[in-house]
Amino acid sequence: MSRIEAIIGGRNLNDTDTKEWALKLKKKIEHMGWAAMRSEQAVMRTEQATIKSNLETVRTEQATMRSEQVEMKSSLTSVQDSLSRVEKVLATLSSNLATLTSNLAPTETLDLTLSNPPPTTTVSTGNKKRSNLAILVDNQATFNHTLKKVKKEKDDISRSLEALEDAETCTVCLTTKRSVLFLPCGHLVCCGECSKKVDECPMCREVIGNRKTVFM
Repeated sequence: MSRIEAIIGGRNLNDTDTKEWALKLKKKIEHMGWAAMRSEQAVMRTEQATIKSNLETVRTEQATMRSEQVEMKSSLTSVQDSLSRVEKVLATLSSNLATLTSNLAPTETLDLTLSNPPPTTTVSTGNKKRSNLAILVDNQATFNHTLKKVKKEKDDISRSLEALEDAETCTVCLTTKRSVLFLPCGHLVCCGECSKKVDECPMCREVIGNRKTVFM
């Protein structure tokens, strides 16, 4: 460029064609330079828009997961309370059943199983004992069924909560929360330290072109 400017500004040169050629060449070079710069700026704007879009998507997903975690933790607490109450009632029923059964004579217990009236007691006393025992047995069966349902619900919620927590954990170290967005793939799968150790995205295996720290 300095040589061209020297030709243009050369006072001792009388070759008008040479000066005009040099001037046109300079303008062409300047035009190409600005065009390249504008092209580069356009690429940068596109990359920035992509990063912004990816960040917004990640933040939305993270907010949704946190909301689900709060709801699940609340549900888990409620289920644990229900489970505790059912276990207490079941323990009381089992204790009452054991007490009532122990108060029955061996023949009464056997006859109760066979659905025959006890021969060694009065009809009224025997019927009352059998009625109380039958109620306790029925209640215990009902609460056993309820206990199984509550335990299953608790296990389901616990697994779902664990899955949500795993979705926020670094896929490399499995301990620290994810905090680095990989570009151009747009995946958020690693923490800050682990992101420095990989050249490819652990999820899609695309070569990492850039890294963006995400603050949640």
